[in-house]
Amino acid sequence: MKAFFVFILFFCASFIVAQNDDSPSVLLKKLSNAKEDTVITDLYNQLGQYYYEVKYDSAYYYFNKGLSIARKKNIQSEIAYLLTSKARVIIYEGNYNDAIDTLKKAMVIFKQNNLARAIATVNTSIGVVFYNKSQYDSCKYYWNKSLNIYKSLNDSSGLATIYSNMGVVNYVQGNAEVALDNYLKSLEIRKKIKSTNALASLYMKIALIYQNFFQDNLKSYQYVSEAVQIYRNENNKLGETKALINKANTLDHLDSTQRAFEIYLQALESAEEIGNKRLLATLYSVLGDKYTIRRQYKLALDYLYKSLNYNEEMGQIRELAKNYNRIGVIFHELADYNTALSYYQKSLELADKLNLHDEKQALYYSMSQVTAKMNNYKKAYEYYQNYVTEKDSMSRRENKQILAEMEAKYTNQQNQQKIEYLEKEKENKDEQLRKSIIIRNLLIGMALLVLAVALLFFKRFRDKTQINNELRQRNQQFASANEKIQQNVSNIQEFNKLLMEKNEVIQKQNADITESNRTKDRIFSIIGHDLRSPMSSIQTSLLLLQTKDFSAEKIAHIYQLMNSDLKSSLDLLENLLVWAKNQEGKMKLIKEEHSFNAVADKIVKSLDSVAQNKNIEIDYIPTENDTAYFDKSMISSVLRNLLVNALKFTKQGGTIRVKATLQDDMLKVAVEDNGIGMDQTIIDKIKQKGNYYTQPGTNKERGSGLGLSICFDIIEMHNGTLEIESQLDKGSVFTFSIPIKPKE
Repeated sequence: MKAFFVFILFFCASFIVAQNDDSPSVLLKKLSNAKEDTVITDLYNQLGQYYYEVKYDSAYYYFNKGLSIARKKNIQSEIAYLLTSKARVIIYEGNYNDAIDTLKKAMVIFKQNNLARAIATVNTSIGVVFYNKSQYDSCKYYWNKSLNIYKSLNDSSGLATIYSNMGVVNYVQGNAEVALDNYLKSLEIRKKIKSTNALASLYMKIALIYQNFFQDNLKSYQYVSEAVQIYRNENNKLGETKALINKANTLDHLDSTQRAFEIYLQALESAEEIGNKRLLATLYSVLGDKYTIRRQYKLALDYLYKSLNYNEEMGQIRELAKNYNRIGVIFHELADYNTALSYYQKSLELADKLNLHDEKQALYYSMSQVTAKMNNYKKAYEYYQNYVTEKDSMSRRENKQILAEMEAKYTNQQNQQKIEYLEKEKENKDEQLRKSIIIRNLLIGMALLVLAVALLFFKRFRDKTQINNELRQRNQQFASANEKIQQNVSNIQEFNKLLMEKNEVIQKQNADITESNRTKDRIFSIIGHDLRSPMSSIQTSLLLLQTKDFSAEKIAHIYQLMNSDLKSSLDLLENLLVWAKNQEGKMKLIKEEHSFNAVADKIVKSLDSVAQNKNIEIDYIPTENDTAYFDKSMISSVLRNLLVNALKFTKQGGTIRVKATLQDDMLKVAVEDNGIGMDQTIIDKIKQKGNYYTQPGTNKERGSGLGLSICFDIIEMHNGTLEIESQLDKGSVFTFSIPIKPKE
């Protein structure tokens, strides 16, 4: 919601307009008595400015009436002022290209007449257009031009507006401290000149800073409430509507959702009354989201389609992409998957066109979910791969941007140092040349005094020839020196480039070494703790058997404990071996057709003794057609690890069920237990690559965390998936799927 409320905030004080407190009736009365053409056109301009926030048609009518008279009488300055005011309405309607053309026509006239303040006003309006088109560098360029003009004119109102606008663009770019500083400069000026409406606008902007960056919602609510009251007192319908929207947003953050919903409806009624398309498109979208949350999908679709129509009319591509996505979400919730996918694809096309990587990432994930529900798992897998790729590419782009900025700063610093050095060297040489010329001229002057009048012209000719020769030699020397300097600059640049490349290689090597050391430390920790503990237990048991006499029943119990510790150590060693091969890239698949029932039967029988120790029943439900294409050893390791994990976290007397089924050319195997289960936080830790999460079992059984990590790697190598479902105190289901046929 943050970007939307920046839009609402921006139009609170973006333009420079003359202040006029007269009502339309007063202005019309003045118009009826006016005689001079400039007075008449100015009154039409004031009437248009009054209605631009209330009714666009009326505003256009008065601006066009004024333009007709100004053009007929050829009053160029009035034409320019009326065009500037008219452009403001065009901008509010979202017709940005028409607005730019109109403002450029006004700019030509103002420049011809050297009207500095008017030129600054046009620059400000052009900056507004570029801001709305998200071209922030261009908008700052025009606003800085306006700022310099207002400083030279000591125009307080103009300075306050530009500082406010600069605060908006810095807010959008995430520079909260800079934005707040801009707003405070503007606020100080507005209080001095007692600009009430502009004060309300600044209160809204400061409220957004506290809400979105400093998370102080109560303070934000106080500021925005003050803004609402000011606009209401001033009978400023447009300003009040925007302030109401921001107030509703603040209430949402304060969890007063019902009150917020009521205020959104008030804002919509006001926006429909004044006919502002951008406000209507935004409010329809917001209310569509609100009704979606309430599961009132019919109302939600009605509002979202209205928002979509306005955004199409205004050419708001980014907002259209959001509309399509939100409509797709509703059809997704309604289980109309084909329609949902159609809207997701429309949204993706626009997001791809605008390079909206965050939206593309979310859309790929949603499309993978909906195609999975349509049982099109191949397409779902492709969309999920795109989601993962987009997520990874975003991270790479951020890193690349950081490196580029650092390189640019370094290059600029080096270039600045070289320029300073060359300028200093040039100054020294120029000074030496100046002294040389002075000395030479003095000698020539003394010689001219001594020479006879008859030799005067000859001497002058010879002296000029000598000077030219010396200058030519000097020029050759300078050219040679410049060539050497340029060669040195080129060598330095090449050296810097090589140095940067070496630094990048060293940084990558350091990262690899750090990761290698982390992995080594983890392995040593596992070997040192998880492997040493059962061995120590076995050693202690053997020592007891050697030194003390026990009953047969006690001895059998000790042997049983030793067997359990030995089994745990063997499982850990096997997992370590598989993990180590995978880390070194030596784990190779040997895929052949196998009977999964045979593999499962063998694994289940091998764990009978462990199950009996906890009085747990393992129930295997085979599939009729059990032939699949997999690496027997690795899939055996996956099933064994999943069963060992289930035994570990299932209490005495529990049940474990293994069920194999065929589904869409995939063998799907589910290992289900009624053990202690786990929450989503633990599931996320298990799925995180490189995070070997473990915890004690129901009988304090130990684990290394390698088993499930190996399962994920093996299933991924088989082009399959491993999913986890679990509920605390109810049990868990681990389901993996592998192809039954080789991939063509």
